[in-house]
Amino acid sequence: MRDYEKVKEHFMKRVKITSTCWIWTGTVKKDGYGMFNMYDHPADNAHRISYKLFKGDIPKGLQIDHLCRFKACVNPDHLEAVTQKENIKRKTGKFRKNPWTTMSDPKTRIDWKEISTEMQTITLNTFNIK
Repeated sequence: MRDYEKVKEHFMKRVKITSTCWIWTGTVKKDGYGMFNMYDHPADNAHRISYKLFKGDIPKGLQIDHLCRFKACVNPDHLEAVTQKENIKRKTGKFRKNPWTTMSDPKTRIDWKEISTEMQTITLNTFNIK
């Protein structure tokens, strides 16, 4: 349990909590996903680590999908374990093109007023939006 708390504390030092998304402020890969690495623990995408820390193991055969469509978000309430087929379907759906305006659940909408200009820029570049 001590190791778990240590990892969770280290992880949360790299998270900016807003009223909606928890923004990963650590390393962000070119594809827009955060990366978390700690000591002898294997490196993994930050959203996957968040899911494991707050919800438990990722069920075998499932992937973690962002309900808010924001790749740098690590809010466990915005993460859902889904099949690869469902994940691909969601990535190519209409809502994927305008991720912050088409989600019906206000809990998973991005509040741009609370996200820094730097993070907005990273997100716009990730989604190739001009």
